[in-house]
Amino acid sequence: PSKDLAVSNKIAAMMTEKSVCINEKISVDDMLGIIDKMDLCIGMRLHSLIYSASSKIPVIGLVYDPKIAGFMDYIGQTHYTDISECSFELLKKMIDECFENYEAIKMEIEKNLTELKKKAKANAEYAVGLLCSGKEKRQ
Repeated sequence: PSKDLAVSNKIAAMMTEKSVCINEKISVDDMLGIIDKMDLCIGMRLHSLIYSASSKIPVIGLVYDPKIAGFMDYIGQTHYTDISECSFELLKKMIDECFENYEAIKMEIEKNLTELKKKAKANAEYAVGLLCSGKEKRQ
């Protein structure tokens, strides 16, 4: 947070439109409520992308770690770039493409979220099965 907040405040100071930086820790529910009001999320932190996708908000990923690209691929989204290759022109192009294809992107995210939820449930059931079978062996 200390690094992210400093950069966020610096970006906000350069913006011509009104912006807000949240300076205190907020609950997951409050964060989801804020994200749910967004039209688009440009994020480099995995949870910002997860929260946005869970609200079916189109996302642009700034990749600093392979997990970001992996998540974007997992939800079928192609609007991401390595942070070292990010430029104003590329970001503007991705933003424009997101708004030009807004409804299709939302539908794609929704479709992929349904599959992800099924996989998450299957993983949870598998984990419970492993725990239960290990317990039986110890008895």
